[in-house]
Amino acid sequence: MRFCALFAIVLVLIGCQTQPPAPVEKVGPSAPGLSEESIQDEARVLADVLSYGQRIPHMSSDEQKREVPALTQAMGRDRSLVSRLKLALLLSQPGAGVQDDVRALSLLEAYANTGPQAGPLRQFASFLHMQVAERMRGARRADQLKEQLEALRAVERSIIERGQTPQPRKP
Repeated sequence: MRFCALFAIVLVLIGCQTQPPAPVEKVGPSAPGLSEESIQDEARVLADVLSYGQRIPHMSSDEQKREVPALTQAMGRDRSLVSRLKLALLLSQPGAGVQDDVRALSLLEAYANTGPQAGPLRQFASFLHMQVAERMRGARRADQLKEQLEALRAVERSIIERGQTPQPRKP
């Protein structure tokens, strides 16, 4: 039985090797004014930005705190989207000692409505803006629900203090 399965796998692999590769299709229009080479360059830079983002959770709190002024200075010097993205990633990292979603959102505001025709860096900036904004909306909603729950608890406490038992609701 094992031999038959192994033989079938070998035949499939041999068959796959003899078939020519499928043509690669471009997905969507390319960014206006950007050549394939510049899009590839942006994709490499974006890979570097994402690599930085993956290092953030492994940094100590002190390292993260030192990164904020360093990235702020870098952004002030070159005004590049890369510096802006790195700082926004650092500030929007959940649970980080330097988390500041409001500031991260303001750094990305100019890229909020970037369309799919933009380059990879601008598309990622738009995506990150959307994620941070959504997390902030969720946090506001959670705060509202906590306040409502606390108000209900206060009503319950006042009923208990008056010595009355709450009447069950009738459907």
